[in-house]
Amino acid sequence: MLQAMCGRILNFNSHDDSWVFHGRPREEIEARMARTWRRQEAFPLMLDRRLAFKMPEMLPQLDRLKMYYPNMTSLVMLRRPESVISSVMKKGWYSDDQMQGINGEFIFKTGYSKRIPPWVPDGMEEKYIAMPEVERAAFCYILQYENLISRKDCVVVDYDKMMLDPYNYFSAVCERIGCSFGSLTNEIIQSIREPSKDRSVEVNMITPEYRQKYLTFMRHAERLPSDKRLL
Repeated sequence: MLQAMCGRILNFNSHDDSWVFHGRPREEIEARMARTWRRQEAFPLMLDRRLAFKMPEMLPQLDRLKMYYPNMTSLVMLRRPESVISSVMKKGWYSDDQMQGINGEFIFKTGYSKRIPPWVPDGMEEKYIAMPEVERAAFCYILQYENLISRKDCVVVDYDKMMLDPYNYFSAVCERIGCSFGSLTNEIIQSIREPSKDRSVEVNMITPEYRQKYLTFMRHAERLPSDKRLL
């Protein structure tokens, strides 16, 4: 964060979701880039900011993160499983090719001929390799969310409800975590649209054990306590 405050390690590729001007006003970034910064100057400015970052597949590691960062606020985006699984399959994250090909900077378990994601529980690596792709995606979804209902240290954001009324829903999110809108928030919210994509999933390709969990999870999620779910 300190480097970003000094105008370094910023993404200026306008085709990326993480393009810096998606989140910060152009004049602010130009001011950062207009000079060199000393640490003693930038550090006090950083203390007035709140760092936000998106991390997929992290719910099983939330306790460890809380240990490192006890004051961290956790928002969990809850979305219907067929939408998540369909999206993951289109990206090929858990395909056979992904387990064998070149995968950039992704992190995998060591000691295996296949590339096994770190979220796969110890002792289940061979079972994961034998799964069809759709079941690997369903397996990941189940592992991420199966303990969510019992947690009391995170705020659950309902993706589908947010799509119905982005402004009021996101206003409730900000109020809940003690934040206010930035200069670009209204513009960003107005651009929110539910993607028009095929989200169907071949459920019959998932073995009965995981298919049942997949089909029943959302019914359990609907019973999340009101103090956790944003309505």
